[in-house]
Formats: sequence, C-alpha cells, structure tokens
Amino acid sequence: MNQNIRNIAIIAHVDHGKTTLVDTLLQQGGAYRTNQKVEDRAMDSMDLEKEKGITIKAKNTSVHWENKIINIVDTPGHADFGGEVERALRMVDGVLLLVDAYDGPQAQTRFVLRKALSLGLKVIIVLNKIDRDNAEPKEMYEKVLELLLELNATEEQFDAPVVYGSGRDGYMVRNLEDEKKDLKPLFTAILEHVPPPFARPNQPFHMLVSNVDWSDYVGRIAIGKILGGEVKIGDTVHVIPHGGDKRLRGKITKVFEYSGLGTQETANAVAGNIVGLSGFEDRRCSNSYSSSTPPKNNLMRPSFTVLAAMAIWSAISRMRRRTSSRSSPPSSSTFHLPLPVRISLSTCWSPTWIGATTSAGSPSARSSAAR
Repeated sequence: MNQNIRNIAIIAHVDHGKTTLVDTLLQQGGAYRTNQKVEDRAMDSMDLEKEKGITIKAKNTSVHWENKIINIVDTPGHADFGGEVERALRMVDGVLLLVDAYDGPQAQTRFVLRKALSLGLKVIIVLNKIDRDNAEPKEMYEKVLELLLELNATEEQFDAPVVYGSGRDGYMVRNLEDEKKDLKPLFTAILEHVPPPFARPNQPFHMLVSNVDWSDYVGRIAIGKILGGEVKIGDTVHVIPHGGDKRLRGKITKVFEYSGLGTQETANAVAGNIVGLSGFEDRRCSNSYSSSTPPKNNLMRPSFTVLAAMAIWSAISRMRRRTSSRSSPPSSSTFHLPLPVRISLSTCWSPTWIGATTSAGSPSARSSAAR
C-alpha cells in the first residue's frame, strides 16, 4: 500500500453542492496561486455543464495536504449519469457522501450510497449548506443513519464520521458548536478514515480503465487506478478489451498525474495512484492494461454454473422432443438458449484477468474490478 495517497470520490444527489465543495478543496489545498482568478464550478468544463449548472462527466483532480496526495473524483449527481458514478467508484477507496442540510437524503443519495456500500468503501458523511435558512443538520444526519440501516451497512460503515459545513463559504466542523474557520476538519477526516489505496507494488503492472479523457495533443487518454506494479514512458503493455477477443500491444507515450485543475506529465507512476495513459488507439472504459498478455484459455473459460445450466437445458430439450410427436425436432439454426443462460454466458465470459503471466504461462496476478 502507498501510504502517501488517498483516493476519494464525492457522491451526492444533484445540486447538493459537490462541485462547489471541490472548488474550495482546491483553493485551500494549494492548487491555485494567491492572485489566480478562478471561476465558480471550475470542474464543470463542458459547455453543456456550464449552461445547465450540473455535472455530466466524472472528472479527476488532486490536492496536497500534509505531504499526502488526495486524488478527488467529482461525480455527476443526476440519475441519468449513474454509470459515470459507478465507474468512478472503482478507482477510489472512500467516498464523501454529501447531503444537503435542508433537503436531506434524496433518490440519487440512496443509489450512490448503495453502490459505495456494496464495494466496501469507507464513507464520510458531509452535511452541506448548513448556512441555509431552515437547515436542520442534526435531523438530516439522523435520516442518513436511517438510510445506512436500510441499505444494510456494516457496523464500521454505520459508524462513519460526520462533518458539518458550507462548501460555498469554505468551512467544515466536527461539531456544530465549533468555530467555523476552514476545511481542515474535512481534510483530517479524509486522512484518518480513508485507507491508503489497495494495490500490489511488487507485481507486474496492471490497471483497469475506468474513464477516458481527451487531449488536443495526444488524443484520448485512458484513466484508471494502477492496481499493481508501476508504469513508465516507453513501457510495452497489452490492452485486454472487455470480452478478450482481441488484444492489442502498444507502447506508453505519455503518463499523466492530476494536479489541481490540470494534469502534469511524469516519467513513471506507481501502484495505487490514479493516472492517465496515452499511446493506444483503442482506449475504452473496462479495458485492462497489462505488462504482458495472458493466455486465451483463461479469458474465455465459462464458469461451472453456466456449463451446468447448458447441460440441464439440453437434457430438457431432448426429453421434450421425444415426448412430442406433433412437432419436428428444431434444427441447430433455430435452437436458442434460454434468456438466463444467455445472460450468464455474456457475463461469465467477460475478462477479469488483468495481470501478467509467469514463465509457465499461468497468471501471476489476478484482480477484479471490485478489488
């Protein structure tokens, strides 16, 4: 584990103040110069996001606090973009659950919290907008606890720390009676409660692509958390697409780390960090990058459950043909597997291997997207 890195995502219902909180985190985290002028909701860089005032695409940034790197993923709050949130949660080890102190938990709050709990992520509850008229932070905190119980949170997840504050005004407190100064209580909660990223630095390089960005100079950039090993410019790696039917080989031309509102090039990146890589024509979400290619038989091997389901269905079909004299046996061209079996086949034959192979040809590192 890399003790100097923390990876978090900010999740919430739409319009509960995620992007505004990221603005103040960047300001107090030293991402801006003293005389630098920064517009509101700086993370909403798309024209449509600025027009509608909502976040559509998940975006990455990072701040430095007490010699630690805090990678932050700002996620959409609208239900139509829930897929962006699900992919972002694969990269992080903890979440800031933002809840409006007046509106309380809403529909999307339940959705994103369920996803975070199912992945075993650490949760920090942030009661935002306590400066609003008629805000009831204590009552809304009780509703969040009720929601955790309904979603079957573990005892550790239920005991999540809570902070109160205003992202717009730039302060957070652990108790409502404390002095309202800055975001230090929130930064402290992140470093104390969110664990270092789960990674294997001693294994060959492997990474799951969770998002894709664009650069006018290098084109599409694959974004993800390095699950094992390290990568540097010039390394030869293999791209393992979802399905495993076609594997590509390429060379890393650029390695990007996130800093403030932009990225900076670096010579190499280590396990646990969220980075961007360029050098491939095929850069899609769910692709896997590995320092060497795995054998095909490990990618396309169906599970025992699927094989058993196919055998049972085949036996039932033969019995039906024997007992039915009114219809002729269906030809192979018209035979179809039942829907549950087809769904099982489509999911069980998807690639989960994203590590390198040993000299004997067996995988030396296996990792699933959910860790």
